[in-house]
Amino acid sequence: MQPGDIAAFYATGTGVIGYGTVEGKFESGEPLWPKEKVEGKVIWPYRIKIRVEKVFEKPKPRPENMLVAFAINKLNEEAFRELLGRLPSWLD
Repeated sequence: MQPGDIAAFYATGTGVIGYGTVEGKFESGEPLWPKEKVEGKVIWPYRIKIRVEKVFEKPKPRPENMLVAFAINKLNEEAFRELLGRLPSWLD
């Protein structure tokens, strides 16, 4: 992910709950995730700063071609265009 990229926020079993713009990447020595806090150490130091643009009142269905297998997934062009095409109706 690079600054300016658009990130869709997806909740498993719920759908697309919003989107934002990547502002940058950074490393942190501060525990963030529950497992890190329990262990008292940073396990995942690499972070992404995302400016939240929109959080939907109601979750939206994910595009059929949107791969959801990992914490971060790159959309193929078809899924990205489908997602962007839905944005105007989602903003109402």
